[in-house]
Amino acid sequence: MRNILLIDKRSTFISDIQTHMMIENHTFNICSGISDVSNLMLTIQNFNPSEIYLSENMIDSQPDWNFSNIAVKTYALSDEGEKYLQSYGYSYVGKISSTLELIDVMEKNIIVNADEKLSMNNNNVTGEYVGMDNNNQINQMNEQDNTAQQMNQVPNMPNMGIMGMPGMSPAGSVNGMGNQMSPEMMQMMMQMMMQMNQQPQQNMQMPQMPQMPQATQPIPTSMPQTMPQTMPQTMPQLSQPVPQMSQPYTDQQLHVQSAQINPVQQINTIQMTQEQQIAQQSVINDIHRGDKNTKVITFFSSKGGAGTTSIAESVALQLSKQPGTRGNLKICLVDFDIDFGDVLTDLSLDMSNEKKNITAWADNIRRQVETIVASDNSGRDINDIINESARSIKFSNDEIIDFMQQYNDTSLYVLPAPITHKDSMKFEGYEFLTILSNLKDSKEFDYVIVDTKSDSRDATYCALELADTVYMVFTQEISCINSNDSFYSALKDVSFDVSKFMYVINRVRNQSETGLGTTEIESTIPYKCAGHMHEASEMTKAHNKAVPLVYTANNTFTKDIDMFISGITGTPVVENKKRGLFKR
Repeated sequence: MRNILLIDKRSTFISDIQTHMMIENHTFNICSGISDVSNLMLTIQNFNPSEIYLSENMIDSQPDWNFSNIAVKTYALSDEGEKYLQSYGYSYVGKISSTLELIDVMEKNIIVNADEKLSMNNNNVTGEYVGMDNNNQINQMNEQDNTAQQMNQVPNMPNMGIMGMPGMSPAGSVNGMGNQMSPEMMQMMMQMMMQMNQQPQQNMQMPQMPQMPQATQPIPTSMPQTMPQTMPQTMPQLSQPVPQMSQPYTDQQLHVQSAQINPVQQINTIQMTQEQQIAQQSVINDIHRGDKNTKVITFFSSKGGAGTTSIAESVALQLSKQPGTRGNLKICLVDFDIDFGDVLTDLSLDMSNEKKNITAWADNIRRQVETIVASDNSGRDINDIINESARSIKFSNDEIIDFMQQYNDTSLYVLPAPITHKDSMKFEGYEFLTILSNLKDSKEFDYVIVDTKSDSRDATYCALELADTVYMVFTQEISCINSNDSFYSALKDVSFDVSKFMYVINRVRNQSETGLGTTEIESTIPYKCAGHMHEASEMTKAHNKAVPLVYTANNTFTKDIDMFISGITGTPVVENKKRGLFKR
C-alpha cells in the first residue's frame, strides 16, 4: 500500500483529511500530516513514506525536496500557484480546492502531464513566485478552512552567490545551490576561508564537504540592478529583516508564504541514526525555546458525560511521552472541575496530600490579596483593588511545581481539583485567573491541558478565556449537539473570541447503531473538526483500575489520541510503551 506523508501549512486541512481517512477505506495510507517541517527528517525516519504530497503553501519552507526513494508530488491552491510550482520540476497533481478533491487525486494517483500544465509566464523566467495574489480565490479557501493565513509581501532577493559575494553566480556555488545555500553551509564556508588565511599555502588542506542535493529550482537568468560592493564582515543573523531593494513596491509585487529558517537545516544526504536526529532536533528546539510560549488547551462540553475528562487525561499523558527540548515534553494537567473533579481518582494520585492541589494554591493567592487590600488606603473600589492585586501576584516555577503532583516517573504534572466539595465553595474568580495566568506566563510547561466541568462558572470561563485552543467535545447524541451549539452561540453573542474553537467527536460508533453519522454532525457545526475518538468499551475498566487506556498501544482509542496529538504538535507520535498496573 502507498504510504503518504502530507505537508500543508493548514493544520485543520490535514485534520480533515485524517478524519475522512478514518471514516472510509482507501488504497493508500496517510502515515502522517505536518504543517511544520522543523522535524521533517525525523518524521520521514519514523514513518518511512513512499510519497510526499506537498502543498503550494509549504514549497518554500525547504530549499530542496529530493529524498531517496520518496516520490514528491505537489498541488496548487490557485492558478498562479500552478505556474509557480512548475518551476520546481516535481510531479504535479493539480489545483486542489477541498479535502475530498485531494483524497480523490490520491486515490486515483493522478499526475498532470507536462502538456496539460499552464505555460510559464514570460515575465517569470526566473521561477519567482507570482502566485498567491489572487486574493478572492485564496480568501475563499481560507474561509472554508477557518485558518486564514496572511500572505507576507517580500521583495525579490538579489542573487548573492556564496555568502553574499558579489559577482558569483549560481554556477560558481557549491553544487549549483546558489542563493539556496543554508546558514550552516555559509558558516562552514566562512570557517574554511578563515583557515586558508591563517595556514601556510603549502600546508593548506580543504575540509571535506558533504555532498549536497542538486537544486531543482531554475537559475535566474538576470542579475539585480544593484549589488553590494563589499563582502559582509559578519554572518547575517537569522532574525534580521529581509533587505529592502532600492525600488519601491506596489500591491502587484510578489507574495510568498513566510517560512521560518531553522538554525540547522536538515541535509537529507547525511545518514544519521534516529538517536542522532533526535539529539540534533533537541539542539534546534533549545535555540528556539526562548521564542515559544506555553500553549494552553482547554477541553469543554456543555453536556455532561461526553467524555471530556477522559480525553483531557489521555491527551496530557500521551503528550508527556513526546520528545521535547530537554527530554520529553513537560505537561501540566489542570482539573478545573472544581466541584467533583475526577483526575485525582482516575490517575490514582495522592488524595491525602492537602498541600498539592488547587485548593492550596487558591488559599495562598487569597491570603496575598487580603494582605494587599488591608494595606491599601487609596479609597478606591475594593473590587478594583482585588482584581489589580490578583493580576500582580507572580509565582516562581519552583513554587508552581510545589502545588502539583507528578504522575509516576513521567513529565506530566497534575494540579488536582479540591479533595472535598466543601473546599470548592471557597473559590473566587480571580484565583482561577491568577493560577492559569501564572501557568501560561512561566514557560515552565510546553502545554497546559485544562479539563473543565459542564457549567459556566468562573473556572470554566477562565479556562476558555485564556486558552490558545478550545476543543469542544461532541457525541453522536442530539442533546449534546444542541447543548454545545447553544453554548457556542451564547459566546458569540457576547463577542467572545470563538475563532480558537475546534471540536472532536467522542465515542464514535456506526451510524446504524446511533441513527446519526459523523458526517451529518460535521455538516451542522460551523467550526472545524480536529478528530474522532471511537467508542472504547474498556474505558470504565481502565478508570476503575487507574490504568490509563492510552497505555494499551493497540487500542483504537489510543490510535485516535495519537493522531489527534500529532495534529497538535505537528510531529509523529513516539511508540507507546506498555506499563504495569499501578496501585491505588
